[in-house]
Amino acid sequence: MTPAFPQVVVPVHLDARDAPVLSAVDALASRGLVGAVHLLHVAEVGRTWLGRAPTVPPRPPALDALVAAVDRRHSATAVKAAYSAGRTVDVVARYAADVGADLLVVGRPEAPPDGAGWTELGLRLLRLVDAPVLVVPDRVPPGLVRAVVGMDLSDSALLALEVAAGAFPDTRAVAVLDASAEGGEAARTSTLEAYAQAVRLDPRPPLELVDGRSPTEVLLAQDADVVVIGSRGLTPVAAVLLGSTAERLGSVCVRPVLVVRRKGEHRGLFQTLFRGPG
Repeated sequence: MTPAFPQVVVPVHLDARDAPVLSAVDALASRGLVGAVHLLHVAEVGRTWLGRAPTVPPRPPALDALVAAVDRRHSATAVKAAYSAGRTVDVVARYAADVGADLLVVGRPEAPPDGAGWTELGLRLLRLVDAPVLVVPDRVPPGLVRAVVGMDLSDSALLALEVAAGAFPDTRAVAVLDASAEGGEAARTSTLEAYAQAVRLDPRPPLELVDGRSPTEVLLAQDADVVVIGSRGLTPVAAVLLGSTAERLGSVCVRPVLVVRRKGEHRGLFQTLFRGPG
């Protein structure tokens, strides 16, 4: 049986920041959801001011030690080491494309009370990589059993539900309705009927309808191990100008967030303006 995520790329720092990310990988691998894990360490170097090639640090022994440790925990999973030098975000994005990554797992610092937890690296990778991205906040040991999926019946949300149902034993969906709108009860009934018609999974994950608040607020309030959301694949420029629910959720959520998109699906600003934001 093909695993849900045949090729998983994990950028590693070789320090304490890797622990939550590897815990998430362990949870997936222990359930047979991972085919191969690529532990990628990048030495951040740039060109010298005279244009000469920079000095590349030697491959750190800690990388091979980390690969051996992960391999011992999950002998059925192929664990590979990758080392490169350059601008980290570019190296990771290129490597993910080269191996055909099915999932990128990135860490994220704990969000401050009145701010976002993104690093520039994590946010740019979310925008650049044409594959699902699992964002794991610091100091949160993920169990990754109970998943909640943001549902608006779009193609991207339905894909996110399909991925979540195949990866997490306890999956449910949440949709937001405007309680103040006319025909509220009729809207509830029609939404449930449309969901039943659109979702052909067996068993079909239950759908909860929540009144009033924004999708981000609703998903942040859910009791789950992982929050799953579909992304329409905004290009970096479109994401900056239009914003992204996935980016907002991933920046502050205290639990892991899985942003699902089809591999290779990025939309530019022009297409997004005429088809709706991600």
